[in-house]
Amino acid sequence: MLTYIKDLLRSVFFAIFAKQLVAKHIRRTKLKNTLLTGGTLEDALKEACHTYLPEDILRQPELMQSIHEDIIASYLFCKASPSEYFEFDFQQKSFWERSKYLTDITKFKVCFKKIGEKAFWEDLKDKWNFYCLMKPYFRREACKVTSAADWENYKDFITRHPHYFQKPIDASLGQGCRTENVEGKDARAVFDELIASDTHWILEEVVQQDDQMARWNDTSVNTIRVRSFRINDKIYFLNSILRVGRKGAVVDNHGAGGIAAEIDNGTGTVITPGYDKKRQIYHQHPDSGTPIEGAQIPYWEELIRLTEEAHLSLPSYHRYVAWDMALSKKGWCIIEGNWGQFSALQITGKRGYKKDFFRFMFS
Repeated sequence: MLTYIKDLLRSVFFAIFAKQLVAKHIRRTKLKNTLLTGGTLEDALKEACHTYLPEDILRQPELMQSIHEDIIASYLFCKASPSEYFEFDFQQKSFWERSKYLTDITKFKVCFKKIGEKAFWEDLKDKWNFYCLMKPYFRREACKVTSAADWENYKDFITRHPHYFQKPIDASLGQGCRTENVEGKDARAVFDELIASDTHWILEEVVQQDDQMARWNDTSVNTIRVRSFRINDKIYFLNSILRVGRKGAVVDNHGAGGIAAEIDNGTGTVITPGYDKKRQIYHQHPDSGTPIEGAQIPYWEELIRLTEEAHLSLPSYHRYVAWDMALSKKGWCIIEGNWGQFSALQITGKRGYKKDFFRFMFS
């Protein structure tokens, strides 16, 4: 109730004084960093406008000035990044409506406060540490490559898995991920190239995807984003998200061009059409033609049980985890766990989930 009243008062305040607040703040945009991106707000603003706005809008200086001011107002009001401003269609929403959306900065602020930095930086962000914590639930082998000292482990790993999936240990949004096949190659040269990249890697046995999940796209491992909350040793869920990649892609991430649709957690049924990050609607997969809305996710009860078991096996301070789960030929398995963006859930659901998130985090 207190959060509701505070958001109402703030939305009224911003509706009245947005112009003055933006004018005061605008000179600081070159200094203000958006959380965990390393770039300035000004850089993020320009990139988002060029990504989401058509050329005819970009060529109108007065209109662009107005849009820039509204983006900064949303950043000041609810800590929405410039890309979230467009993803959540804030141009068409009042400040009161915007206040209901959970932005990445707000989510991280709450998680750092309620869960702690160790849970993020050591347990989740470091994919090798997370693999070691949750190894039984990955149902596949993995190997880390961080220095020349890992050569023997790498050599042993590729004798069983010459075709593997590699990703940076601290990657997000599918960045830097790709498959590698060392059959017929100089393995030492491939290893040396990994070391020379100045990136720490986790290499994983390739997931052999079940045909029932490959029906949308067979070049990517299509996953389910399951959000679970641990309260007094009981697990609660928000609705999950089906994530499917596009033809030729090896990842299904929304930020990498993937398509997302909302799943009813009680039944495992997909209840919305698919949406990409620009809110383009897909009633069927644009490459395979497979219907999206109404599809039943296979072995749903098994997925929920596995997620509950996995979450309860973590240290008890992990109040919230967003799991990426894949259906392999061995059954459901973890791809990774993180604090996951809420963009796909809020785009597909066409509403904000801040109140729901706060209820679980502060209960």
